[in-house]
Amino acid sequence: YVLDIGAVGNVQGTVSGTGGLDTEYDEGKNPYYKAEAGIKDAPSKAMFEEFGNLDSGFAVLKAAIQILNRHYPGTMDKVYYLNSDMLFWGAFKIFSRWIADRGSITFNFLGPASWREEPVSKLLETYSSDKLFREWGGSGPEL
Repeated sequence: YVLDIGAVGNVQGTVSGTGGLDTEYDEGKNPYYKAEAGIKDAPSKAMFEEFGNLDSGFAVLKAAIQILNRHYPGTMDKVYYLNSDMLFWGAFKIFSRWIADRGSITFNFLGPASWREEPVSKLLETYSSDKLFREWGGSGPEL
């Protein structure tokens, strides 16, 4: 699984969790969170009682990890985070404790900064060049 969480460049994102065009993303302005969709749109009362109000990115991430652990254990063995900042890296270190079977999943932070574990070229050890976007060091299509 590859997740590029770097800047979106010269276009503004159009979905929850995106910024772009030098705009700061303010989670408090997310229309889904403001509309209390985590309460009103919960599939069942039991899910709301288990996960609470999904009114932030971290609340959604925590619920997703719990669901992944319960219903799809052992389905991912490698996760690559590309171009993250140190804040995300630190938050990940906290939230990764929710992953029950963490010993079987390898997490790598890839990118150009010296604090990251490896360069983006590490992806070529797992994926063939034609399957990777050009921005990730492959010969596949551009993002």
